[in-house]
Amino acid sequence: MCTNPQNSLNGLQIDKCPYADIISLEKVSSDGKACRLHYIQDHSFPNHKLTKEHLDIKSEEHVLRDFQETLSKKISTVTKRPRKLAVFVNNCLKLVIMGGDGTCSEIINVLMRKRQQEAGVDFNSSSTPLKKMDFPIGVIPTGSACGLARLAHGVKQTLYNTVGCYNNDKLVGYGIICFGYVLYADMMYDTDVNYRWMKTFRYLYVPFMRMFLKQFRELEVEITYEYLEDRDSGDLTDETKANLKVTETKRITNIIGGTDDLDFEDRPYDKQPAKKDQFFLLDYTMCGKWAMAKHFVNLYQLTQEHLDSVKHFVSFKKIKSVRIRATENNDPSQNEMNLRFNIDGESHQIETPDVYIKLFPRCLTLYTSYIGSRRWR
Repeated sequence: MCTNPQNSLNGLQIDKCPYADIISLEKVSSDGKACRLHYIQDHSFPNHKLTKEHLDIKSEEHVLRDFQETLSKKISTVTKRPRKLAVFVNNCLKLVIMGGDGTCSEIINVLMRKRQQEAGVDFNSSSTPLKKMDFPIGVIPTGSACGLARLAHGVKQTLYNTVGCYNNDKLVGYGIICFGYVLYADMMYDTDVNYRWMKTFRYLYVPFMRMFLKQFRELEVEITYEYLEDRDSGDLTDETKANLKVTETKRITNIIGGTDDLDFEDRPYDKQPAKKDQFFLLDYTMCGKWAMAKHFVNLYQLTQEHLDSVKHFVSFKKIKSVRIRATENNDPSQNEMNLRFNIDGESHQIETPDVYIKLFPRCLTLYTSYIGSRRWR
């Protein structure tokens, strides 16, 4: 409780709360001797978020009246604060999602399934083309992770890809950003389930624990990659067609895939190859802990130079579908862990360690006001 209004102003300045963050001054007593100052508080890392706070002030009526006039003058000098804000809602727009990647993924998955049901499409069938969403989806990034907002960069409505992830002829879920298996799935499972009690600190502890305090686990898998046909090369021979689907058996420690035909940081946009209906996949064999940690640091801003430097344990491919099946030649004690699969940061439990991921290009229309880097799009 503050009894000196001028001190409240000085206090806000000392706390580095600019006048642009003051919301309103509200009277809270009929005698005019008490008011409540509402303002926005920007909390520091690791609990970085904006909250609405208030400060109660008591004083004589004429003092509070002078305080209100002084405050109004101070706020009027702020150039970054809009005087008025007009919000227009188009009746044709069905949903705007406010949240992080998990919230967006869950809502979009429900909407995608509902759209297929309405169109009479069996969404559990990977061979059936999906019906596109018939309205755009806006994203307001307010969660702990906002990768989708970075992809849907800017306010322009843009068509985006999705991948369908299937297990035992049933849809596990649609991926809008990425999917992962083994290390990535284990790490996200720890974050969602085992260490959720740590709150935001788990986002630092779990990666460190998985990188340096635990051994990487290996899983022998049979992977079938399906590539796009090169339509610019003329008629394809039978031999070339046979090579469009390649099956390998290997021991892996991690798999990460995205929904995009990836750009690279070290290639200017005018030097980037034309986008195609394919997505990228990274699969990993055993390597040192420091090598893996350094790779993850570089993963967010991926360059061709970095990929060339990690070829001894990272395989990079652009494909239109992939099937990942754990073989019988694995440690039985890991059977439960092998049923963890992650889509857009959300942990899923599959029935058997056998997943099929297929690209469905340009199924969603997304937009957002995010103004950060758009290198991954």
